[in-house]
Amino acid sequence: MTKQEFIKQKKLFDKKFEQNDIFYAVAFVALLLLNWLLVSYFGALIESWIVTYLILLLSSLFVCMRWIKKLQQREISNSDLRCFSCHGLLIGDLADLALATDHCPKCGQHAFENP
Repeated sequence: MTKQEFIKQKKLFDKKFEQNDIFYAVAFVALLLLNWLLVSYFGALIESWIVTYLILLLSSLFVCMRWIKKLQQREISNSDLRCFSCHGLLIGDLADLALATDHCPKCGQHAFENP
């Protein structure tokens, strides 16, 4: 991939990643709002089952965070932002370094094809 193609792909990747972050934030807030509704409607019942309720709440928050993390990792590994020489992922700071120097920070070789 040439440097110009890499820049285009990086912009698309960053935009998609940002949009997904907004979706994940909305999903997380929806989970918390659902929790608030549960507490407001079943407050007396929850008080008698507080330990079970807290375990379920914390586990659901943990599962939500793990789900988000797995989706983000899948997006990163499926991206085409890779070094031309070693095929290592060039994401975040690594991509910025490669764009600034034209060399892969991992292997030191040329990161992009010559046009």
